[in-house]
Amino acid sequence: MQPTPTLQSSVWRIVGSIADVVTVARVRRKLSSGSLEPVELVPHRGYGTPAWLFVQARVLESHGVTPGTATDPWWRNVFAAYRRFVSLEIPGAIVRASIDGQQVEATADVDGYVKVEIANTRPDRTGWRRVELRLVAPPDGQRDGRATADVLVPDPRATIGVISDVDDTILHTGLTQTAGMLRTTLLHNATTRLPFPGVAAFYRALHEGDGAATRPVFFVSGSPWNLYDMIERFIEIQEIPAGPLFLKDWGVDEHKFIREDTHAYKLARIGLLLRTYPDLDFVLIGDSGQQDPEIYTDVINRWPERIAAVYIRDVTSDASRDEAVQTLLRTLEAHHVPSAFGASTMSAATDAASRGLIDPGRLDEIRRACEADSADVASS
Repeated sequence: MQPTPTLQSSVWRIVGSIADVVTVARVRRKLSSGSLEPVELVPHRGYGTPAWLFVQARVLESHGVTPGTATDPWWRNVFAAYRRFVSLEIPGAIVRASIDGQQVEATADVDGYVKVEIANTRPDRTGWRRVELRLVAPPDGQRDGRATADVLVPDPRATIGVISDVDDTILHTGLTQTAGMLRTTLLHNATTRLPFPGVAAFYRALHEGDGAATRPVFFVSGSPWNLYDMIERFIEIQEIPAGPLFLKDWGVDEHKFIREDTHAYKLARIGLLLRTYPDLDFVLIGDSGQQDPEIYTDVINRWPERIAAVYIRDVTSDASRDEAVQTLLRTLEAHHVPSAFGASTMSAATDAASRGLIDPGRLDEIRRACEADSADVASS
């Protein structure tokens, strides 16, 4: 029996439907007036297996946001952030995905998302596969859009994967302080956002493992898809191993960024990865600022044999929160899941080296990176 919807959930569903109607009306109005800007096809990094490849992209009215630089004034960063969040989605656009001589077409939903699952006819090819995307039915004769989506097929020799949070785990966001979060999001770009010291070196060590096969890295974040380009660019600039990003949709209904429960959202995405890659055990990396310790505890309660380690960055100054996180991590001992909790990347790296998750010879490199990154943060 389906649960009876509450009045609150019903209201939010109605609001979401109104928002969808408004989006369609805006597109139609711009089409009729000839004021629609060129349509942009934005690919997202996808993931795959020897049997299939999953591709996602978004069709938007071009918002004119270009990659930021270190010298951009604050007002330009604010304008870019504004443009990202007021983007106009193009429902109904048709996109063709092509790889290895096969083609699949899909239609953008009301939020402009196109999701394509295409057969992997070359299971011998692993690593990053390139899927060509073409906008074959742009609205009202808009220019033909093309893009390339990178899709990760893990090396079958890999036995470990990494699932990491983003905000306050690899980059400073300040989610525990609303004013700080808004200041960081609005006034900075991918070039000026600050990483946590040593993160890139540690993630590279995890990614490279023992050298026999690279390990896949996935990012599961509560940030909205509107920030995808900024996060992807940040990862590239910091030389953190690239990986598919799982973000939330921006909107007001109960299945979008403003309303969707982050705990349930992240738990579902991590569960998806565990089911998709049954031969991989995962290292889970997050922070104490929000719900990562609670989410990862739930993951381990459901899949206790699949988690190789849990590493939590301490980003709060609240002693009661620290005690709660440490209590949660102690409960993992019953499942024989190792963990580390600390403000420095070295606490996780040292534990990972002791368990053979990274080469102990990489610890000096990670330590030097922590020192160099800390100096950069202090001088910024």
